[in-house]
Amino acid sequence: METIEINNKLKINYIYNENKITSFSIGFDAGALNEEGYPLGTAHALEHMLFKRTKNRDEAKISSDIDRFFGFSNAMTNYPYAIYYGSLLPEDFEKCLDIYSDIIKYPVFLEKELKEEIKIIKEELREWKDDNDKFLEDEAFYNSFKNRRIKYPIIGEEAQLDLIDTSALYCFYDKFYTSSNCIITISTNLNKEKALGLIEKYFSDFNRKSKSSTLINYEKNIPGIFIKDDLKLNGAKIKYLFAISDLDKEEIFAFKVFDYLFGRAGNGILYNQIRTKEALCYDINTEVKNEKGIKLYAININVSKKNIDKTMEIINSLIEGVKSKEYKTEEIKKSIEKISFLKAIRHEKSVLLCNDITTDILMETDDNIYNIDSNKIRDTLSKVLKDGTIQIVY
Repeated sequence: METIEINNKLKINYIYNENKITSFSIGFDAGALNEEGYPLGTAHALEHMLFKRTKNRDEAKISSDIDRFFGFSNAMTNYPYAIYYGSLLPEDFEKCLDIYSDIIKYPVFLEKELKEEIKIIKEELREWKDDNDKFLEDEAFYNSFKNRRIKYPIIGEEAQLDLIDTSALYCFYDKFYTSSNCIITISTNLNKEKALGLIEKYFSDFNRKSKSSTLINYEKNIPGIFIKDDLKLNGAKIKYLFAISDLDKEEIFAFKVFDYLFGRAGNGILYNQIRTKEALCYDINTEVKNEKGIKLYAININVSKKNIDKTMEIINSLIEGVKSKEYKTEEIKKSIEKISFLKAIRHEKSVLLCNDITTDILMETDDNIYNIDSNKIRDTLSKVLKDGTIQIVY
């Protein structure tokens, strides 16, 4: 990979590959975490509205052009970032840049169209809350914190959505959709000079360099057990949350190695004990949520209501046990190799490679492999696996 800056401080990552597919991602440090002073949901609403109208295209034209020239395209707003990405044929790269540069640089927000889109976003919010896994996470985040933005869904809350107007959209756009706040990554068989020349052609006038940084408040989670028991689910869902915000980059890597041994599906410590030996549940998994503004470790379990207490008792015992476990050098080495291999498999899909590079830079995460040992893992676990928040819904 080669990284350059064109004359307006816009960072571009170029990756050559021999595939017949070109992929790209355009990312901004402009997620829901940046909404202080704005109605909740502004960042996500802006993502929607960029596809409604530009100075050169209406919604129908934007949709037809994307459908014509892209094999795949999408956009996503997360807590720490917003990203726009797609895959296409190399010969269509210039046309696709024309479309997306228009969307990014020249949006037009009309109140009537915004009101229409807010209705759609409210439907999206209702569907979001009907998803029991998302509801579990929302409840866990809500009960874990007093003030952090992640206490509320990325999409926002219905009452807050009604407060979003075009003035808020333009203000948020002007503040955060700047060239110095943007990363573009491309994976292509086009030579570097041609690919970068085309990007510069369409983005050379995207030169607003101001960047307003948002101070991230890593408020400690509130420990305890929280129960929501009126959903009338057939079973129960449990989420454990532990803070990883105090870990440095080497400790994060050590924790990821531990998580491979502890939480992987099929043969991890949790899976072997809870599912294979005890037959208490069908689905159990873990997540290292190292994104900026989140920084949490999650354990997720689907279990029958009658097995909630027994399952939690075993998990709590396993958590205490892994803190003092001796991790063998060979199993650490194999875990590191497997983590690298799984990432390589994921990056066989070039659009995921582009997205990961773009978001890693935006979130300032580290892709280095560190030389760690059993002591490093145990020391890291002693920082993390304590004072957890446990959310139960059924």
